[in-house]
Amino acid sequence: MRKNLTQFNLYLLFMLMYNHAKHLMRIATTCFCYFASHILLAQCADYTQQNAPTPDACNTSYNLVNAVNQCKKVCIDMTTATGSTSPIPSCGSGTLTNDIWLSMLNPYANIPGYDGSLVFGWKSYPGYPNNNPTVALHLDVQGSVSFGFIPLPLSINCTDGFLADNITCTDNTDPSYDAQLVLGAGTVPTNAQIRDLIISSAGATNATVNSSQLWMQIETFNNVPGIVCFEVSTYQPGFSCGDPNTVTFTNTGITQTQNISGCLCNSAQNSGYFNPANTPCSTNAATFNSTTAYYQITAPYACNQFEIRLLNWGGTGDVNVSLLGNLSCPDIVTYDAMGNVTGTYPGLLVDSADVLAEDCLNTLGNNYLSTPFTTCLPAGTYWLLISGAADKSNYTASITVNNNTPVVVQASAILEGAYTGSAMTTNLTNNQQLPLTQPFNRPPWNYFGTESVANAAAIPANTVDWVLLEVRDAADKNLVAERKAAFLLSNGAIVDVNGTTNGVNFFYITANTNYHLAVKHRNHLGAITANAVLLPNAAPVNFTNAAMAEQAATQLVNIGGAYALRAGDLNADGIISFSDINTYASQLLGTSPYRDADCNLSGTVSIVDFNLLRPNIGAIGVSSIRQ
Repeated sequence: MRKNLTQFNLYLLFMLMYNHAKHLMRIATTCFCYFASHILLAQCADYTQQNAPTPDACNTSYNLVNAVNQCKKVCIDMTTATGSTSPIPSCGSGTLTNDIWLSMLNPYANIPGYDGSLVFGWKSYPGYPNNNPTVALHLDVQGSVSFGFIPLPLSINCTDGFLADNITCTDNTDPSYDAQLVLGAGTVPTNAQIRDLIISSAGATNATVNSSQLWMQIETFNNVPGIVCFEVSTYQPGFSCGDPNTVTFTNTGITQTQNISGCLCNSAQNSGYFNPANTPCSTNAATFNSTTAYYQITAPYACNQFEIRLLNWGGTGDVNVSLLGNLSCPDIVTYDAMGNVTGTYPGLLVDSADVLAEDCLNTLGNNYLSTPFTTCLPAGTYWLLISGAADKSNYTASITVNNNTPVVVQASAILEGAYTGSAMTTNLTNNQQLPLTQPFNRPPWNYFGTESVANAAAIPANTVDWVLLEVRDAADKNLVAERKAAFLLSNGAIVDVNGTTNGVNFFYITANTNYHLAVKHRNHLGAITANAVLLPNAAPVNFTNAAMAEQAATQLVNIGGAYALRAGDLNADGIISFSDINTYASQLLGTSPYRDADCNLSGTVSIVDFNLLRPNIGAIGVSSIRQ
């Protein structure tokens, strides 16, 4: 009798010890994780599904050991589960309905470096996310404890009580974490930790723990039948936005490439990236709710451009690949009953992010994505997300960062039709009649660049109109190396649409190289430099200077000593002729404020525009401008 009483007292002491130790072991509510040390516990294996019997009592529990960290999805038919058996969890709507029991003789408890974490990821659950399970955890300990010199048997089993019974006990568990329970570091104690806690909390002189076993009691939601599937793993780094793999590029000044590889079933975590429908393979969204590998990339250059290539993929189906910027991954904060913060842990859920590039890749042809080469991504931190279809496997990919610092070209010009003698008018901007997207995406220019602004407020207040700036080969003026649409300001400066560059950014030309420069407008005769200039240039190429443009005396018009592009080339063929008068006549009664016949850029077409065109009839642009 005394022996049984002693064991009972030890059990009470042990449960009190665990209540006290919860602050140390960080027993989670829903989805938090803390990362101490990590070891690789399994290699990437073929993804398999195994069907388990319906274990509806703790003495018939299904052993999860063979599924942990093994890329195995365990499925159990809850339809045949019976009513709850003792002990019954104290919370959750499923507390009096059908349940299943799972056990795990922790195979990692005595491995050096194991952090005591556990991830329980639902792959399907009847009615989720409207229906949520109730999960209770139990701990089985077998060993002995000594008070003095006499060891007494220690036995705590699954029917004695709970290690934690409030893991997912509400009907409105936040579905943002995509059906998973993440128990952070220290939740699953090692045998050595259990021994030390028994000695310190129970006042024992010595203790021996021969074995420990974790039990999971899962209650269905209001007796909803169906098949539930899940994966189980210890926590693996790199599968949450708060604990990503890191890829660092140093500032070498040149293109750099690093390869990454991994296994998308190293963790049962679903790691929330918005939701599956947000991924590039969203046409098959239901099959892409598995693990996501996270990489945090440090980009070193003032202007970075990324290229991602899928090199190998061992699974079936395609692979979601997304490059994100400005990612928000809120920390997970836990509180006690008084509302005090008890812990802060790296987040699991991407709250928001800017999608810089994304695609549904495979190794059969579509294996590549990149950010636009004309986009300048500043130095900083970016995130790469990789997730596969249901059949998960090994992957290898490459990350390339290009030093995409542009060549800044500075130029200035004035338009005869808008020039007042000291500056050019800005009527189109003042009246919000200037298009937000560059207007040269039509014949004869056929330039399909994406230069644009979000709204009228993003256009500089002193903008006159759009112009097309062309960088041409030094030896062959007819060979265009790169073109960019830009804003022409009232003082003659030509600036990039980004609103910050003192000039125009060019990404496909070679710095410190000689080029010719040409400027074109939609209703003025274009001009090109007489001599090649070194780019980038500290002093602007000034087309108002007669010495700068080829055949300036005939190509440009002298207005008080300043040379301006001639008005009247309404069809932009490089010749001002009677064809332009026909264009003028056809647009005279038009309603659009942005018409090519508007030579003075007033927003209307009138006799004033004809009077600008008529004196210039017969002007012919140099051959390179007529291209």
